[in-house]
Amino acid sequence: MFFRRRDEQIGRLVILNNLTGARWNIEILFRAWKQVMNPEAALNRRGSALHHQTLVLTAIIYKMLTIIVVNLLKPTMRR
Repeated sequence: MFFRRRDEQIGRLVILNNLTGARWNIEILFRAWKQVMNPEAALNRRGSALHHQTLVLTAIIYKMLTIIVVNLLKPTMRR
């Protein structure tokens, strides 16, 4: 009985940990997209080369996704 309860608690902690990790991944993604919307401000401040590279790659992904969404919506906009 003790071990089952303990296993359930550990399982809940693992789920909570996974949810928290997913939440932070979403936070980071939205923050990167927000910075991409204003690239001058983001690139003009101090940061590591990795940070700047991440911003540039995020901008490319954002633009590509925007093009995909616009192309998907074009048929519905012609009506």
